[in-house]
Amino acid sequence: MRDLQFSVMPVPTNTADKPLWHYLLLVFVPALLLFAVWALSPNFAIAGRQATDSHPLGGDYLQEYVGGKIINSPVGSESLYDVDAFKKTQHDPAVTGFQWDVRQYFPPVYPPFWYAVAGLISGFSYPTAIVVWGAVMTVCLAASLGLIYRFTDAPLWLLLLFCICKPVIDSISSGQKGTVLLLIFTATFVLLKHRKPGRSGAVFAVSLFKPYLGVCVGLLMLVSGRWRWVAATLVAVTAIILGTWWAWPQLSRDYLAVCLGFGDYVQSGGYELEKSYSLWSGWQLLVPNAWAAKGLTIVSSLGVLVGALVWLRPFVADRRTEGQSKVAGFYRSRDPFELPFAVMMLVTAVTAPHFYYYDLTMLILPAAVFAGYASEQKFDRRRWLPTLMIALAMFGAGVIEQIAATTHISAGAILLLAAIGSGILVVKKTVSKVAVVAE
Repeated sequence: MRDLQFSVMPVPTNTADKPLWHYLLLVFVPALLLFAVWALSPNFAIAGRQATDSHPLGGDYLQEYVGGKIINSPVGSESLYDVDAFKKTQHDPAVTGFQWDVRQYFPPVYPPFWYAVAGLISGFSYPTAIVVWGAVMTVCLAASLGLIYRFTDAPLWLLLLFCICKPVIDSISSGQKGTVLLLIFTATFVLLKHRKPGRSGAVFAVSLFKPYLGVCVGLLMLVSGRWRWVAATLVAVTAIILGTWWAWPQLSRDYLAVCLGFGDYVQSGGYELEKSYSLWSGWQLLVPNAWAAKGLTIVSSLGVLVGALVWLRPFVADRRTEGQSKVAGFYRSRDPFELPFAVMMLVTAVTAPHFYYYDLTMLILPAAVFAGYASEQKFDRRRWLPTLMIALAMFGAGVIEQIAATTHISAGAILLLAAIGSGILVVKKTVSKVAVVAE
C-alpha cells in the first residue's frame, strides 16, 4: 500500500520544558516598554499641546476616538464619513482638550463596527482614553508573544528583541493597531495547530476591519482544501457584514463608498509613500505616471500572490496525514502548514494597498515560525534568511524611509520580497512529499 506523507524535521516541541519565568519575561518587557512610552513619548505629553503646529496627542488613535464618539452619539452619527465634519471634530478642543495643526487630519477609513468597538473607551476623557488604548495594545503584544513562544520553537531572545524595534514601539506610542493584527493572526495560527479550524476562521474574520489583509491567507486555505476554516470564516464575515448593515445601514453605504475611493486616499498628500512597504507604494515612488504605477502594481502583486500559491500548493494540498503523530519512523510535533502560512503573511504585507512600517509588527509571527525551524539545525544561513530579511525591514524602518525619500526606491518592499523568496525555498527544503511504503 502506498501513501504520500509529509516529511518534516524530527524536532519535538515540548512546551513543558519552557520555564514560567520565560513567559513572565514576555509580559514584563512589553509592560516596561509601555511605561517607557508613557514617560518619554511626546504623544503622551499633554503639556504644550496648545501649539497649533503640533502633532495630535495620542497619534493616530485620535481618529478612533473621534469615530467612536460620533458613532455612539444619539445624533450626528451620519457625519462619520463626512470628511469635513470628521476633520472639524478632530480639531475641536472641547472634544480633545488640545489644539493641533488644522491643515492635517486623519480620515475615517474603518468600517462602522470597528468605530463602535473603539467607542467603548470614547466615553473617557481623551488623555485617559489614550492611556487605556496604549495599555490594550500592550496586552495584545504580550499575549501574542506568549502564544508564539509556546507554540513555536522561536528563541526567547528573538521575541524580546523584536519588542524594541521601531514598528512595535510606534504601534504603542502612536496609537496604531499592529499588535491587534499580530494577535489576530497568532490566534488563527494557534487554533489551526490545535485542529480547530472553525474557531480559527471565526477569529480570523475579525481582521475584516482591514479587509485587504485577509485575502492572501484566505486563498491559501482555499487551495489547501481547509473547507471548515473557509466556511467558518465566510459565516463569521457574513455575520459581521449583515450585523453592521442592520445596525448602521447608511453608514455601511457610506463606508462602501470609502472603499471604492481608497485609491484616492493612498494618492493623497497625507499618505507618506516612503513609510509604506507594499508594492503599491513602491511603484508610486518609482514611476511618476499614476496609471503606469497602477498597472505595474496590479501585475506585480498578482504575480507575487499567484506565484506563491503555485509554489506552495504541492506542500499544502495533501492533508490525508494531518493529525497523525508518527511519520516515517519519527514523531512529528510540527504541522508542515506552518511555513506556508508564514509565507502568505509576508505576501499579505507586500501586496496590501496600505501597509505602513508599524504594520510590520504582525510579521513577528512569520519571523518566529522560520526562526523556530532554523534554530534546531546546525547553523544554515539559508534557513535564517526569511527571519533576517524581516528583522532588517523592522529594525531598519527609519533608514528605509530615508532611502525611499531620496532614491524613490522602496527598500522595505524589496526586503519583504526577499523574505518571500527565501521563505518559499525554506518550505521546499523543509517540507517535502515523500512516498512511504507500508506493507
